[in-house]
Amino acid sequence: WSSSAGSAPGFRRAAGRRGEEARSPVRYRELPMAYEPPVMCHCSPPRKAPRWISWSRQNPGRRYYSCVDAMVSVVFFA
Repeated sequence: WSSSAGSAPGFRRAAGRRGEEARSPVRYRELPMAYEPPVMCHCSPPRKAPRWISWSRQNPGRRYYSCVDAMVSVVFFA
């Protein structure tokens, strides 16, 4: 491949920064591989609820649990 910036294809630099890589606006508050017991959803049958990160203006960066099948109605914050 050929690139005028000398970087891999698909790599983008953040606008307005000088040579810094784009990073997530949400910093880790805990270690990425830290173990936590599973949180079960309230569906029938109960399943493990995945942990999500809110990108809303009301709760930026807040982590919450929500079942994939019930994302609209069942949300419980961590």
